[in-house]
Amino acid sequence: MPASLQTVRTILFDVGNTLTYVDTEPIGRVARELGLPVPAEELRRAEPIARAAMYGHADGDPTARDVDRWGIFLTTLLEHVGIDGERIATTRARLSEQFPVSDLWRRVEPGTHEVLATLRERGYPLGVVSNSDGGVSELLEVVRLSGYFDAVVDSHRVGVEKPEPRIFQIALEEMGRDAAHGVYVGDFYAVDVVGARNAGLEPILLDPLELAGSVDCHVIRRLDELLTLLPPRAAS
Repeated sequence: MPASLQTVRTILFDVGNTLTYVDTEPIGRVARELGLPVPAEELRRAEPIARAAMYGHADGDPTARDVDRWGIFLTTLLEHVGIDGERIATTRARLSEQFPVSDLWRRVEPGTHEVLATLRERGYPLGVVSNSDGGVSELLEVVRLSGYFDAVVDSHRVGVEKPEPRIFQIALEEMGRDAAHGVYVGDFYAVDVVGARNAGLEPILLDPLELAGSVDCHVIRRLDELLTLLPPRAAS
């Protein structure tokens, strides 16, 4: 185990592209309502491409807000299934009418529940820090992840967004924990790694698409790799 993880007592998580992922089925349904028949399999194949474009945008413009990154994701996704021009704008508008953004992040990767349950059993308090639209608590309830967490901090509700250190500190305060013995698991280097480190947390980058290259932090490809990095600890 890396020396920097030997004293970990608290684990904080991002949500989007860490605990939950975009469910492309509602997006395809809206496209079909607009007369744009898009095969479900094409949307599923395009999702990692859209995710990669979103990461590239974040690396190129660390000052961008979460809403900007979401726009890049949706536009890229729709372009890769043959929707373009005004039809992209129309599809995005219809989506925003029918779904809060957080409602589209309902896909949970196999094994996620088991990882969180095991970390709890090992004595780790768990929390969430997410840039979102105010719907993270409800999302976690819907996908049955809420019971694992002692604190859920949503940027819309607290008025501060990652990478600002304050949003991480709010979660730690709510949990009664300190940053010096905490890690944060997220998928954006410019947002999650930088923000967590500035808040005094040890960052762990989740990089399933293997896009990060050589970075100055712990990197995992799958969430279950946390179980190797973080062995049982006595609760404190």
